Amino acid sequence: MFKIDKDKLKEAIDKANLQGDSIEKKIGKILVDSTLSEQKKLELCQVGKFLTLFESQNTEIIEQCESPDFIISVNDRRIGLEHELILNGQNVKQIQSIKNIFKLAAKVFKDKYPNIKVLANCWLTKDNFNFRQIDKKIIVNQIVDYIYGLTQNSNINKPDFLDDVRISKHSGVSFSFNADISNIGFLDNSTLSKAIMKKEALIEKYIINTRIKEQWLFLVIGQVSPDSYEIDELDFKITDSRFERIYLFEDFKSKKYRLK
Repeated sequence: MFKIDKDKLKEAIDKANLQGDSIEKKIGKILVDSTLSEQKKLELCQVGKFLTLFESQNTEIIEQCESPDFIISVNDRRIGLEHELILNGQNVKQIQSIKNIFKLAAKVFKDKYPNIKVLANCWLTKDNFNFRQIDKKIIVNQIVDYIYGLTQNSNINKPDFLDDVRISKHSGVSFSFNADISNIGFLDNSTLSKAIMKKEALIEKYIINTRIKEQWLFLVIGQVSPDSYEIDELDFKITDSRFERIYLFEDFKSKKYRLK
């Protein structure tokens, strides 16, 4: 089952609630675009949260684009901002396959029960949940049927791969998979350096595409997932990058670190 310090979770939720209105002001006009993919929505929310941390400066997202991912304004200065999510490659494939199962289950639920709105937080009996593709449809239907039963207060057998499911009212239909992050890995300098060098090679393209000389790199870790990282001790500085600024952002803790 999902393990996390309850006090830290409450602190993060309280902070998120306080940030909510400020983030909405940053991203609202872009988020209404119905064509945005889930990945683009995630990037947008993370950048919006990041910009709220510049308390003494006037910040704005001007445009969400490609290469770089954003054009922002800081004190009326236009800046290109490239977003990069740093993931733990050892866990990415498995975690993503599980997330996709719950995402598909939410879609099936929405199609099957269009009048029911629900947020379902789901925990697995074990995080190394493996399944055959041939069984994917069966698993999805088991999730859908069980959550529907919870919305109707029906006594339906819980699938053996589910440890707990908690439902609440929601504006739509969303099923989230919560993983055990008690053993999440720490970000090391080598992984951080590789992420920076990957984007460093593209900076000329960003400048040409935007006609903006000042480019920032925005590196993100700290999602509530085993395929992310957390920081133990940060001892990393870079001085020779062509990026004007490089930031490392812990999403869950809403903390930013300036590396350059």
